[in-house]
Amino acid sequence: MVIGEIAVLPLVFGLWQVAVVFSVLNALVLWIRIRAENRALAGVA
Repeated sequence: MVIGEIAVLPLVFGLWQVAVVFSVLNALVLWIRIRAENRALAGVA
């Protein structure tokens, strides 16, 4: 849901550069978060 909002909302206003930048930043944050969550879960098991 959030991924779509980040990409689509700027495009509605013709701001494709903003859509690209924030999509890349969101992907980076998700990558970091998933790695941290996997490490935390591995420590629990």
